[in-house]
Amino acid sequence: MFKATLPTTRVGPHRLRLLGIVVIVAPAFALACYAPTTARFPFPPSIAQVYRTLASPRKEPFPPARAVDPDNRPTSFNLGSIRAGSAAEARIPLTNGANSWIEIANVHASCPCLSVLMAERRIAPRRTMYVTVRIDLVDEPDFTGGLCPELQLFDSNGRQLFLLAVNCDVVRENYERPVRSVRWAPRNDEK
Repeated sequence: MFKATLPTTRVGPHRLRLLGIVVIVAPAFALACYAPTTARFPFPPSIAQVYRTLASPRKEPFPPARAVDPDNRPTSFNLGSIRAGSAAEARIPLTNGANSWIEIANVHASCPCLSVLMAERRIAPRRTMYVTVRIDLVDEPDFTGGLCPELQLFDSNGRQLFLLAVNCDVVRENYERPVRSVRWAPRNDEK
């Protein structure tokens, strides 16, 4: 039976340069962290093999980090036209793109007229939950024009999970949207 032994010479700590940081690694720690595969190293590796594996420069760049956060890009939703002094609501999907559960702990709206109603605060991994977003302009009956408030949803650590931009046009009650764009032209008496 073959018995593999490690070198018996006393070896001091090795200095490794990983990502620009100098790390001092004791040989026993390096050996404990290194897990040889049966195809490449059928025997326990020597300290030199561990050192060469850890200290050798990579030929390819590091792979991109796998996202563990949900999709937190600004997402825009258009509610269309709303009459001044009225309210509108829409169901908006929130998708958890992570491999772990997320919990919405805090909601911040950029306008007091914007509110959100959630049936649940937790979203399972790779699942979609619908929330109801409501714009209530009853307290501001004279406001007309474009409105784009933002809704931010945070977890318990204060990390932003979602950013929603809700667009709408607030119009008067008798307002009719023009069918085509109107071009300005001087009248005969203005020439």
